[in-house]
Amino acid sequence: LLLKALDGILTTPSGRAYAEKFLAEGLTAVVHFAEFPDSRALHIGGRKTFTGPRAYTDWLTNDVAEIRLNANYVGADSDYSSRSLPGVLAHELLGHAAWYSRAERADQRLVFHHHELNEAMARLTGWIVEYELNGQFEGTGAWRYLDDPARYLSQLKLKLPYYARTFNSREMADAASALRERLPAARAEVVRAEQVLNQQLALDAKVTDSPGAPPKELDSFQREQADLVASYRDELANAEAVVEEIQGMLRTMAGEADHYSVTLLREGVGHPLFQTLAAEVAREAAVLKRLVEKTKASSAAKSTGPSVWTRIFRGGD
Repeated sequence: LLLKALDGILTTPSGRAYAEKFLAEGLTAVVHFAEFPDSRALHIGGRKTFTGPRAYTDWLTNDVAEIRLNANYVGADSDYSSRSLPGVLAHELLGHAAWYSRAERADQRLVFHHHELNEAMARLTGWIVEYELNGQFEGTGAWRYLDDPARYLSQLKLKLPYYARTFNSREMADAASALRERLPAARAEVVRAEQVLNQQLALDAKVTDSPGAPPKELDSFQREQADLVASYRDELANAEAVVEEIQGMLRTMAGEADHYSVTLLREGVGHPLFQTLAAEVAREAAVLKRLVEKTKASSAAKSTGPSVWTRIFRGGD
């Protein structure tokens, strides 16, 4: 499965170019599947996928990036894994791992770790490979990024605990203030997640209590709803973890007599690495935009009905 994903990356023009640059710079990484405690198999409409993160990239003490891919890919439907995994692997290996290595060489890895362009660069890398390989995106994230990059990255900071401790260059000038401003929105996400979970629980109770429901159909419905409820519970736990992450980082900053964290971010963001990174992000965004516009124009010329892009855009994220 992993080798097939690597082959998929190399069949795309951009993926091969990223890989050749990775090798030319002498970069290395460790890649393997791993169990994620915050992920679970999901069966919806007869399709086997999974909830939770697709992958993580960490920096090991021996100065090499470690990429952990969600082990649920192995048990998911093969068509899903074969379409999803190449873009995810490109995101982690040729996005995160490559740039962590470059940041380490510039002695700016910690600052890079907290910069929002770390994630932006990885996402663009994965989206480009995914689009060149499949002709479409798995979700709507790429469309929302192209529509408004700043808004997309701001909203991302409420999705996972790690993202909650990332900043744009302006925010890095006063990271503590940025975190305090972020906290109310994070708390609102907890309230929203609680409401979604409670609505789902109410729906389950209503259907279960309905008289005359065919046992076979009811059993299938209940299995799918159990997966959904578990997923919504995970979302609530994640939203609560985001709040705790923000509060924890604020406590850490407040307890540093030398203001180490605030100073590190404020001074580090001026390093030329981040100017290079910003330019690369802008370039990759332009590449992605040209890709989708070229295909949109081709699709419009071939069809007088609703375009394939309209149907894709209506897909879930």
